[in-house]
Amino acid sequence: MSVPIQLINGKRESESSATRARVALVTLGCAKNLVDSEIMAGLMAKGNFTTTSDPADADVALANTCAFIGP
Repeated sequence: MSVPIQLINGKRESESSATRARVALVTLGCAKNLVDSEIMAGLMAKGNFTTTSDPADADVALANTCAFIGP
C-alpha cells in the first residue's frame, strides 16, 4: 500500500535538510522523452532530490511516457 508524503522543496516535511527525497524516474516510450527524463533528472538533482533506479526504494515514482508519436 502506498502512503502519501508531503514534500517541501525536495525534502520530506518532517526530516532534516540533510536528508533528500528519493525519486524513481521511469521512462517509457520514445527517445525524445528519454531526453526529457534526463533533463528532469538534472532538475531534480538541483532541487535537492536523489534519483534511484528502483521504485521500491523511492519516496516518489515518476513515470514519463510518450503519447504523441504513432506506431
